[in-house]
Amino acid sequence: MNFGGYSLYISFELNNMSALMLAVAALASLTVHVLSAWSIWKDSRITAYYSYLSLFSFAVYGLMIAGDMLTLLVFWGLAGAGGFLIAGYDDANENSREAAKRLFIMANMSSVALLFAVILLFWYMPDHALDFTSIHNLFQGHAGKAASGIITGIALLLTASAASFAGLFPLHMWQPAAIKSREPFRYALPGLLMPAAAVYLLAKTYDLFAASPDAGAVLAYAGGITALLSAVIAAAQNGSLKAVSYVLGAQTGLAFLVIGAGSAAGGLYMLIAGITGFFLLNSFAQQDTYKKNRLLRLAGCLGALALSEFPLLIGYWSSSVGLKALYSYNPYLFVVALAAVLFKALALAPVWLKQLQRIPAASGPAVRSAKPAASAESEQLFRLADRPAVPAPPKAVMIAVGAVYALCGISAGFVQHPWTSRMASWIGSGQEAGSAAAAVAGIGAVSLLGLLLGWLTYRRQSARLTEDKQRGWLIRLLQEEWYIPRLIHYAASVPLKAAGRALQAFDDYIVGRRFW
Repeated sequence: MNFGGYSLYISFELNNMSALMLAVAALASLTVHVLSAWSIWKDSRITAYYSYLSLFSFAVYGLMIAGDMLTLLVFWGLAGAGGFLIAGYDDANENSREAAKRLFIMANMSSVALLFAVILLFWYMPDHALDFTSIHNLFQGHAGKAASGIITGIALLLTASAASFAGLFPLHMWQPAAIKSREPFRYALPGLLMPAAAVYLLAKTYDLFAASPDAGAVLAYAGGITALLSAVIAAAQNGSLKAVSYVLGAQTGLAFLVIGAGSAAGGLYMLIAGITGFFLLNSFAQQDTYKKNRLLRLAGCLGALALSEFPLLIGYWSSSVGLKALYSYNPYLFVVALAAVLFKALALAPVWLKQLQRIPAASGPAVRSAKPAASAESEQLFRLADRPAVPAPPKAVMIAVGAVYALCGISAGFVQHPWTSRMASWIGSGQEAGSAAAAVAGIGAVSLLGLLLGWLTYRRQSARLTEDKQRGWLIRLLQEEWYIPRLIHYAASVPLKAAGRALQAFDDYIVGRRFW
């Protein structure tokens, strides 16, 4: 495209990093396409649903192989539009409509921030080059003609764009609303791949953060705050599906944190671990249909333990790789990350403990205890699949999906662990320094401690303290998500609705001349 003596190109490139993320996105998209078929089969709008899925998948694939920032911006906007259409597919459901509105706002905020970052890059890059090779050559090693303030500004805009797109705290509001809908698995693809795209953007433009320590620190602290607050909220949800959503939010926050600390490979690795753990957890979402199939129960246990950073699983190795760099970057953020891991393990303990029980119950899991049986209300506290019954995929399909992701979760340590930089060298992010021993020991100890505390809580049924009549102000604060949704409602939604009504009245009575 030529205008005013300048040329803009739409280009694509396929290097090791983009190939890795393209494979991850394709596998996740294929899984959702296949597993959604049975729940959507008799829906009269099945063609519209799969059209939305295809549009979103196409957009994510495009931004994964984009060769320049302009191409990435185009597909970034398409991905936001596709996610909005998927979230609002069930428009008869109030929660789906609310999720779609929130996602629309977050995606557009992200696109605007990315647009300004592209404009600044276009203005200050030599020959207005926007391809990633030129950006890497210019900003690598603090070299380049752009002033340090410009580098920081561009990096902060990229941080804001990625944070909005991934739903960092407190911009996470659309996913909790989608969880309350009639079939939350339909929204899994944007819930997983939008954070993946955000982490990929940060890893792809990592040279700007390396050239601007201030922007890297902002990214690290934003990720750390998200990881800790989301993990604490998850621990107060008593093993529900909402807890899994917040655990994935904490995983995304940890990915942002370690990228800001200097480990692009660690951030991507943690993101892959989150996707793997989610699909393993989903493998037993319909297992009551199969009378508690043992293989699906095992897959569910592996998913919960992987997201809890249980030793020798993918979550443990990915967190160890990321926190290795974090330990030397900032010990205080290292402690924050360990605290997030502790609360994640505590939140997911009811999930895997539920799978170890051998006696299913129709109204909720049976809790083995010497104490009297819990009430029906308290039995519902630890349900993962707290959703209406939907047609389930065939058992063979669910087992195959669980086997694929279980293989990824178990064999991850052979691909990358803290004592090697195989993945970092392969994707071109360089060697990463840090204390592998501190990361491995800290993650393992904290994960096991969180699982032990979760086991004690579950066995003693202390979660009944969260019932309305007994729960304290702290539990109520956490279960209300720090009252952030209410704050946003009264600070933004109510004034905007009032302004809309005022403008509508002006249009009706003044422009429409109802007064005369």
